[in-house]
Amino acid sequence: MHVRQHLEHWFSSVLGSKEFLAAIFGAIVGGIFVVVAQLISNCAQRRRDREAESEAVKSVLRAIKAELKTFNEKALVRLEKIFEARENSIDVQKPLAIAPLKQNYFIVFDSNAAALGKINDPINPELLGNIVTTYSAARSLLDSINYNNQRYQDWERLTRVPGTPELHAMTETSKILRTKSEHRV
Repeated sequence: MHVRQHLEHWFSSVLGSKEFLAAIFGAIVGGIFVVVAQLISNCAQRRRDREAESEAVKSVLRAIKAELKTFNEKALVRLEKIFEARENSIDVQKPLAIAPLKQNYFIVFDSNAAALGKINDPINPELLGNIVTTYSAARSLLDSINYNNQRYQDWERLTRVPGTPELHAMTETSKILRTKSEHRV
């Protein structure tokens, strides 16, 4: 019982002291400040993360713009000139002699799928769909060119064998087309 009385006396003297109450009050106030500081820090970190993500998406969009511009200048403009030159030519009957396109022209698009998924432009909500549609059309064009190249190689193989019915038919067709184009002029 002596120990119990001693403990009660010690607790009552500690709990009743002004120093203890001041320490408890200080701990509570300090804890509140720590929580508030942590909340402010978390909000600031989330803002920095959003800004970094936004800048990353903008960087990807700039890179996509450059990639599509290059594709337009290096491929589409050249193809347009080829088709314009063939438009009124006898060669329009032959498959187009364009080398197959084996390299990846869409490295930026392919390597940034995760960043593309983060595109959410309130000013242009169709932006992501337009980008995907553009790349899909470009890939289809490349597939068509490669398919045409296979057909051109087959055509070349057939036209180089003398005496084949295919060669005779193509020769006769070429003569007829040449005659028709001469009479138009």
